[in-house]
Amino acid sequence: FREARTEFLREIATLRDEARVRGDPEKFLGQGQLKDVMFFFEPMKTLQPHELQFCLEVIKEKLKMIFEGNAAVSPTVNFGQIDRLKELLISSEVAKHKEIITQKSLEILELERERRHLQRELAVVSKGYRNVSVEALTASHAS
Repeated sequence: FREARTEFLREIATLRDEARVRGDPEKFLGQGQLKDVMFFFEPMKTLQPHELQFCLEVIKEKLKMIFEGNAAVSPTVNFGQIDRLKELLISSEVAKHKEIITQKSLEILELERERRHLQRELAVVSKGYRNVSVEALTASHAS
């Protein structure tokens, strides 16, 4: 569910980015061409109640960090905060994938152990079967 929700949000965000008009909205209104984004999907509605509160707190803090600064000194937005957020996400994804690789490696090791065990059992059974076959052949030739 989480993966589907994430992919859906990514798709909606991409479509909205393509539809956004960032210029003089009055110019487009005068031409009858105001084609800015229409919102139907609200990503926050996909969250569980316990996720929603945390998400709101995170967004609030991130917005404070992005717009934090002394307006008299620097009237710009601190986009470094967005870059740090992206780096955190990438780092988190890398850690998650490393954990998956570790788990899969352990599964492979366990499967290899099981394969070796089964091969040994097969060798024992095959040897016993050959011995029984030789004894049966010997008995049939003796009669």
